[in-house]
Amino acid sequence: MSPRGALLCYAVSLAMASRLRAPEHATNTLSGSHSKKLNASNASSPRNAAHHTNAAQNLTDAQKVKKLQDGLRSIQRVQALFAGGNSGTRAMGAEKFAEGALTEELSSKDSAIWAVIDAMVNSTQKVAAEMVGKSRDQQKKIMQSLEAELDSKAVVLRNVTNDAGRRQVVQDEEYVLGLLNMHANQWSMGKQLETVKKFMAASPKLTELYKHHNANQSLAMQLAALMDSKVAAHMFLQLADDLQ
Repeated sequence: MSPRGALLCYAVSLAMASRLRAPEHATNTLSGSHSKKLNASNASSPRNAAHHTNAAQNLTDAQKVKKLQDGLRSIQRVQALFAGGNSGTRAMGAEKFAEGALTEELSSKDSAIWAVIDAMVNSTQKVAAEMVGKSRDQQKKIMQSLEAELDSKAVVLRNVTNDAGRRQVVQDEEYVLGLLNMHANQWSMGKQLETVKKFMAASPKLTELYKHHNANQSLAMQLAALMDSKVAAHMFLQLADDLQ
């Protein structure tokens, strides 16, 4: 399975796990937007929406924990897909740009994401054992405690993915800088701008370059001027070599 396919499985699994938690304590997770799309799709059919809502509300707290545990274990299995494509060394040069910052993060056995998910699995396993023989009121209190714990762990997951997103923006800028530098004499201005446009969605610097560039000057030099001077100077030389 490709890294993108594995990442999709990861997002879907996490969305499933989050939706199985008690409705009154539902929180946004890494896959919040994906969950919203699924919910919007289901909402188009009132009968399906009512069916799923009633089914979720009829679950006992013990059943919710069991389903949550199954979802988290599904995420753990996704880790093996990332690890299988990891050579044991961090991606370097042009390879890291093709791989992507989040995929690179998930491919690391030391990633905080996997550590948190492992902790979540352990917590749900412990809670599932604690709920055995307990009354519904007691199970509800245990469930509320688990949700509070998972909420705190979800913050770590969001922080890691947000950091990966920031690193991805920097990688995109460095990648585009290398491409513009390497193809400055082969690509027309239109081709260069087309390349900038493909990567500018999350980058203010690339957006600035695309919208306010000087057509009479090198786009690579203009981008280098927008980037941190020391970083740009280093990447301007390094990436041209890596991408050859």
